[in-house]
Amino acid sequence: MAQRTTKALEAIRFLDVLRELIGTDRKVLIPKNDITNDLPERRIGWTDANKQVYLMPDMSRQAVEEARAPTGSARSARRRCTPSSRAWA
Repeated sequence: MAQRTTKALEAIRFLDVLRELIGTDRKVLIPKNDITNDLPERRIGWTDANKQVYLMPDMSRQAVEEARAPTGSARSARRRCTPSSRAWA
């Protein structure tokens, strides 16, 4: 029971962060048939004529993880470590 509750809370947090990212225009949903290439770095999905939302899973997850990661965290420092030097940047 506790495990299901934890997963449900994580899903709610995920959706809350997505709403914030879209509501503040940091990430965007484009109309389904929009062929323009505007703002590809901010795009995380699209909407259809019925206002249904379709997310690009990897892009959405990455956006949420980046939004939730504290600045200067070990996670962000880990990305800057070069394999050859094994040194933190």
